[in-house]
Amino acid sequence: MNITEIKKSLDRMFAAPLRQGAARNIIFWYDESGAFADKIDGLNLAGAKTVKLCDNNVFATKLYIEREDTQSNLLIYSPFPRPANKENWLTDAIKYGQTFLTDEASLILLNYKMAGSLRPLAEIYKAFFRSAGRCRRFDGYGITEFTEKSLDIAILSALCKLPAPNFDACIREILCGVAEGDASLIETVGKFGSLDRLWLLIEEAYGYRFPDKDFEKLAILLLVTHLSQSIDKLPSAWSAYKSENTNGFVFVDGFMKMKGYTEKYKALADLVSDRLQLPKQLAKWKIDDIIGCDTFRQFDTAVAGQLLSLILDQAGEYGMYKKAIRSRRGRRWFSDCETEYSTLLYACEFLSLAKRYGDFSAASREELWKLYEDGLYKFDTFYRKFTRSFDSLHNPEDYRALADKIEQTYTNGFLRKLSAQWRELPENGKAENGAADWGAAGAVGQERFYESKVKPFIDKDERIIVIISDALRYEAAAELLEVMKREHKGTSELSALLSVVSSRAKPGMAALLPRKPIEIKDGGCWIDGADKILKAYKSASVATTYEKLAAMSKREMSALLSGIKVAYIYHSAAATERDVSGAAEKTIRELTGLVRTLKNNVSAINFFITAGANCVHGGATLQEVMLPLIRYRSGKNIAKAAAARKVNLHLTSISRKVTNAIIRLSFFQKEQVADKLLPLRVQAYFEDENGGRVSNENIIIADSASPNPEERTYKESFTLRNIPYDKAKTYYLVLKDSDTADKELERIPFTIDLVCENENLT
Repeated sequence: MNITEIKKSLDRMFAAPLRQGAARNIIFWYDESGAFADKIDGLNLAGAKTVKLCDNNVFATKLYIEREDTQSNLLIYSPFPRPANKENWLTDAIKYGQTFLTDEASLILLNYKMAGSLRPLAEIYKAFFRSAGRCRRFDGYGITEFTEKSLDIAILSALCKLPAPNFDACIREILCGVAEGDASLIETVGKFGSLDRLWLLIEEAYGYRFPDKDFEKLAILLLVTHLSQSIDKLPSAWSAYKSENTNGFVFVDGFMKMKGYTEKYKALADLVSDRLQLPKQLAKWKIDDIIGCDTFRQFDTAVAGQLLSLILDQAGEYGMYKKAIRSRRGRRWFSDCETEYSTLLYACEFLSLAKRYGDFSAASREELWKLYEDGLYKFDTFYRKFTRSFDSLHNPEDYRALADKIEQTYTNGFLRKLSAQWRELPENGKAENGAADWGAAGAVGQERFYESKVKPFIDKDERIIVIISDALRYEAAAELLEVMKREHKGTSELSALLSVVSSRAKPGMAALLPRKPIEIKDGGCWIDGADKILKAYKSASVATTYEKLAAMSKREMSALLSGIKVAYIYHSAAATERDVSGAAEKTIRELTGLVRTLKNNVSAINFFITAGANCVHGGATLQEVMLPLIRYRSGKNIAKAAAARKVNLHLTSISRKVTNAIIRLSFFQKEQVADKLLPLRVQAYFEDENGGRVSNENIIIADSASPNPEERTYKESFTLRNIPYDKAKTYYLVLKDSDTADKELERIPFTIDLVCENENLT
């Protein structure tokens, strides 16, 4: 403590009302070490005189007090210890005066304006306050009124080097050390704080009741308590660790979701899992028992493993399996098992499609063409996505049997049947040259693309951008269409072109050009040849490549396309048979980005996106001859073009009064996810009027495209912290867009009146 603080404290004491019967204030200060002896002369107290004791003036001071100055307020300062009463001439005066103490505990109380009732704690924490660094951190908390609990937590928080006092955060730091085998923080608390005081706080906060004070046992209690709310019946050996205090659940829920603590929580959960011998217990549980559990990552491993077995056993409940997988998405460990879940999800999508279509058949190529456009193309989509996900697995051998099942169904089932029907169905007429027309009636031929699609824009003197990719099968174009609808304001639609007989890239590309007898050679002359043909029909035309545009600045791009009415842009991402999925995903990203760039840099409005590509099936299969054609018109200059937005999610539970520490609420997704209605990921939790969280946080993923309202209903459970609640105050259910955490969607007022309060509430 510095002399300035001492002066302030003494001034307050002298300014205080006089004791009953007293005519003035006399304060005795025995500074045993004489630490302030050289500063006492400059103290300059307000309304009081200072008398400094020395070896030979004690009796004179007694006479001064009792005879010479009987009216003034006096500070009697001694740089020596107080003598025994029998040896002290000033004993009588001390009895009717006051004592100012500057022992360590007293200085702590004085320095921080703590009540005298906190002296026992000040004695306990003397070692803490001997460090200037620890004191600076403690001072930084800005606490003005102390209680036993607030002082305990502030000391503990400073030892944990926290930016603000927070008991849960202290326990989190301690348990992180326990998980890593590092007891240094516990030792620091024992040396400069108080482990006894810490365990009193732990008992109060989390309901710890074991006689031995063991931090590993505390970790087990906390995680078992968290698990107990998501499983119907705990193993009997674990039940002793379940606390009825809800703070443990909220603590673990916050810990496991906190950014920056992913690996630390994982280490702690693995430690507890090992102590509980969790793998042995998991073998006894069925998927329905554990589908809501996420305390330990082994639950996700078990869920994925059981789903794999069910799929291989051909139980066929693919809708239930998909629902189970989707229910895991908001869980703590989902990202660790995301590839496994994706592999299973795409397998379910593929196999449910196979179950739905069964023995598909068509009476003509036209009918089969339509059948593929309407849904059969999804076989290729889900096969591609499954293959991509399977190839990304860390342990693909675990899923080898599933991969064989999908491959067998796709190759020997779907492809063989589709190819056979396409080959064997009757032809629909003759081509212009009299040859058999092996295509589907009603489809626009690729060779008529320029005349039927591009020329109408030329006739209206409107600019048209044609993007041609060599890795865009019809099924990938369907996915691209969905991305375009989500990310680009405007209108989009997908149709199909009938490819020329040869599906090699160069003849296919040539067919998209005007019918002009100009030779187009391979290599570097290809674009030059295409450019000549386009200019022969429309001088304000150009042919270029995606690579060239991607390398251009905005100014260079504007210069190239300035005044241009027809632009052909060739995008190359040719894929091998095993790389179809990777090429498709890359193509979708690049084409979406290209459209955005052209819209922004050169104000392009009208686009066609198509292909003529050398895919992987070979020959004149349906997938080879059905080329996608996406027609996109930017909404930039369309007054009423609808921009994509996220669906709405609303609380449907009627009551706004909480009477139980565990709250179950229902939410409804008003719209189906569709072209311009995007999924919404919501963070939901309760907080008080000051913004302090009082519950766990739930993640609600509203992404259902189902017309069935029941499938767009989400039921969530919230657990309140074990703290006192004031029924006269307002608490809020906060809903935030998880993708933009600062965007609050709704703040719904609630009253909390716990009728049967837990006895541990403090």
